[in-house]
Amino acid sequence: MPKVNEDYVSQKKNQILDAALLVYAEKPVFAVTMQDIINRVGFSQGAIYRYFRDADDVLIAVYNRFFSTVDFSDSLGDILNASESPEQILRNLFSRLAEYCCETLKLYSKIRFELLMLYIAYPARGEKIKNALKVKQSNNLALEAVFSFIAEQVKRGYFKPIIPLDRIVSFAAVSYDGILYDGTFLKCYPENAELPPQIQFDVVELFNTLCDTVIIMLGGNLCGYH
Repeated sequence: MPKVNEDYVSQKKNQILDAALLVYAEKPVFAVTMQDIINRVGFSQGAIYRYFRDADDVLIAVYNRFFSTVDFSDSLGDILNASESPEQILRNLFSRLAEYCCETLKLYSKIRFELLMLYIAYPARGEKIKNALKVKQSNNLALEAVFSFIAEQVKRGYFKPIIPLDRIVSFAAVSYDGILYDGTFLKCYPENAELPPQIQFDVVELFNTLCDTVIIMLGGNLCGYH
């Protein structure tokens, strides 16, 4: 293979990854083959294998390319250092979580959702993929910020939880996962969704409700912080 510059290699890789995204929109990520991607991008087999070893290698690259651009650690610092009440700071943290969910409740959440199924169905394959994911998901950073902030405010005596703190944290974490993955399911598989017609799945309002509930359980004040 003749020598080529980095821009050329990057361009070809991105063409392959863009083609893979189109395939992932049509098939579960664990069922996508290298031939599916080859057919979509229009490269020869020899050409595509110059850049990626197999379909899992492509999947890893697609995931890392997107989530390496999703980083709001700076905005978390701004929220935590603001001169506002602890209730309002919590509101702002939960709002940032809602923004993150809205940003990723598209194809990339479908990929993450189906990766979980891959991890369960194919443990060895899943472990290989998981170990190659180089980015720390921003939602984990935000959740850690929320829980650390709550613990700090409880320690200093501002919040006085009406139930044990570990139960509040567990409730918030599980509720967050439920909003994210139910939202993904409704977005990516609407034909299979069985949500009662009177229930409106609004990500922002669900996070507002979750935040209100957490503040109530912490013994905080809901008045005047909206």
